[in-house]
Amino acid sequence: MKIFYFSNERKLIRTLEGVVNPVLYGLSEIRWDDGGDTLNEDTVSYLIVEDDVSFESVTEEEFLRQFKEQAKFELAKRFERNKLYYMVEGKVELKQTEFEEDKQKIEEKTTVEEVKIFMIEVNARTII
Repeated sequence: MKIFYFSNERKLIRTLEGVVNPVLYGLSEIRWDDGGDTLNEDTVSYLIVEDDVSFESVTEEEFLRQFKEQAKFELAKRFERNKLYYMVEGKVELKQTEFEEDKQKIEEKTTVEEVKIFMIEVNARTII
């Protein structure tokens, strides 16, 4: 598999080739067998593609699909990180419902920019 790292302007920054078992891990992290990487989520994004795919051939639909998956994973990480706090406050069920609703809202977005704006809103209301 291949991983493309690219800027907000969709300029290719670098490519990792021959990556074994890459797995998205949110907006700013990616993991693979025997490794991983952490990115500056404000300026760098990534895509996981098959070895024979070129950056120029990636469709807008694929950019959006992967970004949505990364955003939903980011929501899950935030929920798990804050779960103990929610338990102490007696808000686990409320926050679980909010988490599910947020995942659905991400699915309804039609552009990467809309997802980015929504994630900014989520960050603003996340406690920890």
